Amino acid sequence: MIPSASTSFRMADLVRITGIPKETIHFYLREGLLPPAEKTSRNMAWYSDHHVHTLTIIRDLQDQHLLPLKAIKALLYDKENFSFTPAQRELIDRIRKQKLADLAAVSKPGHITVAALAHDMNITPDELAELRKTGMVCSDDHEIPDRDEAEILNLWATIREAGLTPARGFSPRDITFIARAVDRLFEDEVLLFKERLSDLGNQEIAPLLNIVLPSVNRLFALRHERKLNALLEAFGTPQSDSPVPTIKTIPEKNHG
Repeated sequence: MIPSASTSFRMADLVRITGIPKETIHFYLREGLLPPAEKTSRNMAWYSDHHVHTLTIIRDLQDQHLLPLKAIKALLYDKENFSFTPAQRELIDRIRKQKLADLAAVSKPGHITVAALAHDMNITPDELAELRKTGMVCSDDHEIPDRDEAEILNLWATIREAGLTPARGFSPRDITFIARAVDRLFEDEVLLFKERLSDLGNQEIAPLLNIVLPSVNRLFALRHERKLNALLEAFGTPQSDSPVPTIKTIPEKNHG
């Protein structure tokens, strides 16, 4: 059986484009956050652009706004029997005004290739090559970037346009430290979860993927933001002998 024209993605495509694990997508399907796939055989199912965009919305609402899945489901399908907090209701009203479809980043930007997308963003071939060396971009020039790669290209273009230009000696190789930091964080996460959560059942994995890991990402971001705030405060404090600020370590709170 041939899939309809409105469906063009297999499960592997959803995973690659959105970065969401297969097990999590199956969980969303079971919980009704996603519409059913189009089954063409017992072991074959096809998904549409709507699935891609809905998955993008779910991830954005979890990562950026920390909404629980019940609230996201109510938001997606206009269910009014969920008790939202005032802050969640304000967010929902704002999103509805913007239309949910417009909230989702385009996961396959115009079906454009990596090289063409980079060119449109004024990213040079040398910069693109360096982004590949850092591991930030993995697709080759003729492939369509997934959602994360498209966002990474956009972020690098934004950073460069904000002033970190080649004329000042900056290039994508300068963000290699991000890859090193993420690798270290990931190694620590794997060690922690492997030691203590190796006996999790399938039903227990979904909360780990949907709640714990996004929360860890947010904790990492908050800690980084605090460090940056300390840096900005130091730059704002006049220094007696040197224009270079003294960066103080943020003191840890004593809970004892």
